[in-house]
Amino acid sequence: MREAWEIYSESFADNFIEFKTKFEKILDNEIDKIELSEFTQIIDMLEKFGENVSDYITKYVDTNSEKLSRKNHDNLLYTGRLKNKELIQKIATIPKQNRNLNIDNVSMFIANNRGWNSEHIDFLSTLSKDNYRDWMKSSPDDLSTKVRSGLLLFRDMSAAANESDTAKFKSIAENVIGALKEIASENQFNQERVKSIYDIE
Repeated sequence: MREAWEIYSESFADNFIEFKTKFEKILDNEIDKIELSEFTQIIDMLEKFGENVSDYITKYVDTNSEKLSRKNHDNLLYTGRLKNKELIQKIATIPKQNRNLNIDNVSMFIANNRGWNSEHIDFLSTLSKDNYRDWMKSSPDDLSTKVRSGLLLFRDMSAAANESDTAKFKSIAENVIGALKEIASENQFNQERVKSIYDIE
């Protein structure tokens, strides 16, 4: 994949055919190994130069339907990285598998990806301050990462694409911070933890 993109980025030679051939070979032989974000970059580039990518879209969705059904792709849509209408429509026809959401796996997903899906926001915004406090007090693995790099991202989100999301971001941030403040009030050691690790007084 990297070698193919370097044909584009590391040269001014008139070598589109070489570029196209490299990616066609990857799409023909390794389509089951390509992430959606990578695939959409490839087809967008090929389509930009007049190539018909419909067969590749069908092949990609058919080959990866199980993997695609386990994920929500709103974050790619939200950032504009998933924009091919045919691809979006085909993905939308795949039945979504049920995903068990909890604070632990959602906060780690956000921390690892610096992003989220709409179902994550819907889930987190239904939780109360007490829910967050009880989870924190249960001493989950990687607590500081999940809170600092995951849940506390929402305190910096002043606006979203719509008012509903903005309200949800605010609710999540307020409840997470409220839970931390309540824990800080328990004793001096927790007060120092919350202040030093999470920058909350």
